[in-house]
Amino acid sequence: MWRRTLLQVTRRYSSKPLAKKNPLGSLSNTGKDEVRPKAYAPPTPPIDLHKRAEEPYEPKEKHDRVSFEYPQSRTPNKPPSNSRRTKRFLPVILLCIGGGWGVFAYKFLTDDTPTEFLSRDKFIPFVITNKIDIDKDHYFLEVMPKFSKWKSDPKQTEYWDGNRLWSVEVKQPQIMVVRRYTPLPLEIYTSEFTGEKLVRIQEEDMATMEGKLVFYIKKYNQGEVARWLSRKPIGSEIELRGPYIEFEFPKTLNNNVERPQMMNLPSKVSADPVFPLKPDNLAFYAAGTGIAPALQLLLTKNPYKGFVDVYYSHKTDEEVPISRLMFFLEKLDRARFTHLVQDHRQKLLPKHVSSPTASHYVKYLEALDKGETPQINKDLQATFKTALEQAEKTSRVAKLAPSLALVCGPDGYVEYVSGAKPFDKEGQGNIGGLLEKKGWTSANVYKL
Repeated sequence: MWRRTLLQVTRRYSSKPLAKKNPLGSLSNTGKDEVRPKAYAPPTPPIDLHKRAEEPYEPKEKHDRVSFEYPQSRTPNKPPSNSRRTKRFLPVILLCIGGGWGVFAYKFLTDDTPTEFLSRDKFIPFVITNKIDIDKDHYFLEVMPKFSKWKSDPKQTEYWDGNRLWSVEVKQPQIMVVRRYTPLPLEIYTSEFTGEKLVRIQEEDMATMEGKLVFYIKKYNQGEVARWLSRKPIGSEIELRGPYIEFEFPKTLNNNVERPQMMNLPSKVSADPVFPLKPDNLAFYAAGTGIAPALQLLLTKNPYKGFVDVYYSHKTDEEVPISRLMFFLEKLDRARFTHLVQDHRQKLLPKHVSSPTASHYVKYLEALDKGETPQINKDLQATFKTALEQAEKTSRVAKLAPSLALVCGPDGYVEYVSGAKPFDKEGQGNIGGLLEKKGWTSANVYKL
């Protein structure tokens, strides 16, 4: 019976047509789903890697090599770019630039190095560069600025113009005391032949001479600043403040014409130019270190244009500074020095004081007020090659009396010559002493 049933099932399924193959799957499109077994590829037999090849290896003459390369660029060949390297070091470069700028800005903002040669608002550091003794109580002190920023402005040294007398203050920092000294346009040098220290005029511009100043100083036992300076060795630092105008000469028509500066050799000095007005003569009464202002106005650039009669009172012959230059000034007929030495029992007397004369500039202005034609200077119409040649003629001509008197020295000396100078208030005080007896007034006398 089971055989009959199996035969019937076989006939039923064998009489139906086969389902068409669906390309998208194993299911037919007849509407009836029919599951059919999926065919698989037979597995690949394993490979024995240790098995030797049955055929012997024969090398070929040509090999078809396969290479894999990047496609060739259509642009022409160029050197490799450094952009990557630049980008790598860019932060370091920016850091260095920023750091350098910061250091520069810090130094610029915090740098307190003075830019002035001298200043009245603050003390400027100077360095002692040389010293030379004149006698046991007097010496020359040479200083120069510690810093050199002032050289960028050539107007820093226009104090040496001959139109004024000026001084500077030296500070004693231990007790905060200052004292004024008159600088001289000199310098100390060592002789090539003897090795001795000597003093000479600074003939060149102050900027090229490193801004040197020389002071004529006396060692006072009671003077705190003078005693302190005498103990300072070469290379020490001191502080100066100034300049302070001690006296300014009246302006005249001659201010526009400069007089040649005195030089170390008189033969090199040029002759004076023709001045519009005849220069006024000057009487200078000095004692001790009070000779310094007289030397400043005679040795400076564009020195005093008139004749200067100097009455110099001092204790000994040895304390006279730069006597050689004083002799040269007399040879050029620019000055006359009358030495009154205390050791020789010499003293300034009324015979040494002459009566004043009116200023040529005042006469010129008076003539203009009257409508007259002022007389022009005719003394120097002839031309000369050198100052020595000119002095041969002018020295034979009698000198006119001075129209201006300057007095500088110790308090007792100033009072004896021109009356006491008050200290409790500004001003010159009344004119007295020898000058008052000869007719001098406050209009033509000045106490330094």
